[in-house]
Amino acid sequence: MKNSEQTVLPQQGKLICLPNNYRHPAPRLAACVANSMLARVPGVDAINRIYRQLVSRDDWQAPFHEILRLLEITYRVQADDLSRIPDHGPLVVVANHPFGGIEGILLGELLGRVRPDTKILGNYLLARVAPLNDRLIPVDPFGSRSATGANARAYRTCIRWLRSGGCLVVFPAGEVSHYHTTQGHITDPPWSDHIGSLIRMSGANVLPIYFPGRNSLLFNVLGMVHPRLRTLMLPRELIARRGSRVRFFIGRRIAWERMNRFNSDRDLIDWLRFRTFFLSNREKKLGHKHAFDRRPNRVNASPGALIPPVPASLLAAEVTALDPACILVKHKGMQVFITGSEPIPHLLREIGRLREKTFREASEGTGKAMDVDLFDSYYRHLVCGTMKPPRWLVPIASAIHATSSKSSACKGSIHTRCSGSSRACSATCQTPSN
Repeated sequence: MKNSEQTVLPQQGKLICLPNNYRHPAPRLAACVANSMLARVPGVDAINRIYRQLVSRDDWQAPFHEILRLLEITYRVQADDLSRIPDHGPLVVVANHPFGGIEGILLGELLGRVRPDTKILGNYLLARVAPLNDRLIPVDPFGSRSATGANARAYRTCIRWLRSGGCLVVFPAGEVSHYHTTQGHITDPPWSDHIGSLIRMSGANVLPIYFPGRNSLLFNVLGMVHPRLRTLMLPRELIARRGSRVRFFIGRRIAWERMNRFNSDRDLIDWLRFRTFFLSNREKKLGHKHAFDRRPNRVNASPGALIPPVPASLLAAEVTALDPACILVKHKGMQVFITGSEPIPHLLREIGRLREKTFREASEGTGKAMDVDLFDSYYRHLVCGTMKPPRWLVPIASAIHATSSKSSACKGSIHTRCSGSSRACSATCQTPSN
């Protein structure tokens, strides 16, 4: 048991490496040669550098956020989807596994904000990352001799965690999506019915999440030669997504009472798989096209300097000059007004500056000096701000997408683009300003 525990400890500050604690010189030499060859695998050296940066920090309160920051990876999820995450009660989050690693980090970051009691059922090799230890229930997916007993203990741990009201993230495929010759496309392998059993025994609700995308052509071609080559390519695939934005879709919560009607674990997990992949239709409705080697939208990894703050006197002059009919409400030093873009050119620049500043603080942003585009010129802008000097108005950005171009009223759904730390907000109504 001591030997097995030692094998999961990183050697010499490296996350991906082979153990080299043998007493006999021959195995030590072989391990040195193997580690030298392993370091030449694309992506391995970069991941080891990121690992050293991660463990050098003293504050491990938000390890998932820190990993995403080091990888320069952000995510995009719709506001309506966020409201579907239950804030309490036993919950199993099931997701497809198209990339083989970053999905768990993303869900750990997002769900951890809503559910601090979130744990991830993941590869035991992740236990090498010390900051993740208390957020991980490790399993051995490689089928070694010791895997059966270790996985049985992990299964019992999951049951206890869910029965105590916790949240558990699982990837029922157990391995990354890859090309299947029998199906003729890239998808998850069959989902494990053990997850169906886990749900049935715990009585937990289920939240399906779908990640669009896939790994590279090279990854899938090498995987057809041998599955181990596919595993060896995972570091390269992770680093290839550096500086990118990943989208995913959250489905509606599935109550335990609805799943109780299934007679077998296999029927249940097959149905949950269908419900998860059905969320791919939402991407098609948004007009996104799949490519064989799909990559998320890139963001600028080295953003430029923001424009200087717009002088408060210019902002105050524009607000003062507005038609009184634009003022909707005043209360305790705050006011809300709606206007087209022409009367507020300086205010729009300040909105664009603060939009970009706020997004960069969340590891996003356009990378430009300000976040203003063509649509801002014909949107109606709903702005709330304080009128207290020296900063007469502190706008931030939020967009309300209109449902009709004929109406002058602000209708539609809200796409959040603001920071809770700001003291005012603006909203953009997608109706032509006449």
